[in-house]
Amino acid sequence: MYTLSGIPEGIEYTRELCSSVTGIQTAFTLLETFALGREVLPWNYLCEISGVRGLGWPTVAIYYPDLFALLSSNFWLPTLLWLSTSLAIPAVFAYFFNLTIRSVRQHGAVVSVARYSVDPLTFNIVKALATWMVYGKGVGAGFLPMWVPLTVNHALLGGYNGVLIGCYVGVIASLYEAVQRK
Repeated sequence: MYTLSGIPEGIEYTRELCSSVTGIQTAFTLLETFALGREVLPWNYLCEISGVRGLGWPTVAIYYPDLFALLSSNFWLPTLLWLSTSLAIPAVFAYFFNLTIRSVRQHGAVVSVARYSVDPLTFNIVKALATWMVYGKGVGAGFLPMWVPLTVNHALLGGYNGVLIGCYVGVIASLYEAVQRK
């Protein structure tokens, strides 16, 4: 019954996904996303569900996200700054400076084939540089209010150093995968 449920295939698929450079990068990006979301999207108290004393169940407080925050600059400025330094700028550079492109001969013609459409090594290097420059050195402070990079830096787990550690892990995973392929 266990094998017919599809659980073993789901576990193997999840293991294969998490054991790739893309999976590692996705995990770190999701951590950053949830951490930033908790900072810029406040949660309001809704009610309490009382527990059962005889069974030892605790009382649970229920919260909901304040979606009106989506209409304010307190949400959008930090979110757009994080999106640009952690996703957009690194992705653009990694698309154009793609080190995974190889020339392959197909049907008598030479064709360029990329292992990844966005090179994970370049992505993590550019992301580390952008993070260090914006949150560590204050580059671009004249364009944004000072509270915006401070909000993002405060929200991220470990500050900008936590993002740098994630980038270092991504670089190591990219290099490890490249060495295995050679």
